[in-house]
Amino acid sequence: MTPDAIRALRGEVRTARKGLARLRAALQAFERQADQLRTLQAIEGHVAARVAQLERVLNLDDVTAHARASVGRAELRRDPVAHMFIADLLPRDVYAAVVDAMPDAPFFDEEAGHGTALRVPPRLAPTHTIITTSFLNEVVKSALSAALLDRFNESLVAFTQEHFPALPPFHSWDVEVTISQARIVRRSSGSSGDNPRSGDRRWDLLTGIVNVARPGDGEDGGSRLASTIVPFRGNTALVFNAPADVHAYEPILPGAPPGTARYTYEFGIGPTREGRRRLEKILRGRLPIDPARSIS
Repeated sequence: MTPDAIRALRGEVRTARKGLARLRAALQAFERQADQLRTLQAIEGHVAARVAQLERVLNLDDVTAHARASVGRAELRRDPVAHMFIADLLPRDVYAAVVDAMPDAPFFDEEAGHGTALRVPPRLAPTHTIITTSFLNEVVKSALSAALLDRFNESLVAFTQEHFPALPPFHSWDVEVTISQARIVRRSSGSSGDNPRSGDRRWDLLTGIVNVARPGDGEDGGSRLASTIVPFRGNTALVFNAPADVHAYEPILPGAPPGTARYTYEFGIGPTREGRRRLEKILRGRLPIDPARSIS
């Protein structure tokens, strides 16, 4: 066989391997979707009763008042970075609904050894999951964001001055601040502790991690904030003002019992998309700074 024929054969083998890999990925995606649909079919038979219960429990005024009070009681700590642990974040019945809303494994595209994330609200999930997690987003947007910005005020001024020195002082940014990149993170036994984050988080002024512990979950497999270990305790939130990569999830060891998993609801608080565009224009010198304007 000539060298040219050998090279051509090698090219055909590479092409065949790539095609096989694509076929395998498509088959895995099809199997995952079929598993999701089977799970949905089993769950949605009771959807009417669950939705009726949620309508009684998810009262935005009551929950936002409770969450604001919990933020007000939390201690703001400076070491290793500006952060606070918020206990009793949600009323007991609302927290129970959140625990119940955590989706099963088939709704996550989980690679072996890695945690995985599902955006909120998810595209495909049980109805009660979509309703409850969307409600969580609204609680953050309506109550937590303003309360946390107020508590972290001094830290935010210093943080933005350090990381965005070309911008005007924080309170002159003239942008609206809202929830960003909300997601449910699921980590199973053997997880490496990797953070399944995506996208540009440089504009997240605050990051929140809410532990959603199911009955029987221990405090192991929590997370780490720089050098500080954060136990996995239900209905508690860690909020910090620092680059998102100072936080990492602790691994769940391979010897954990079958079915072991850790769920968290994760969110950022930062400028809206329009606000980020405005700030980027200022950074690039395309928009003049108006010191009379302020953040909202």
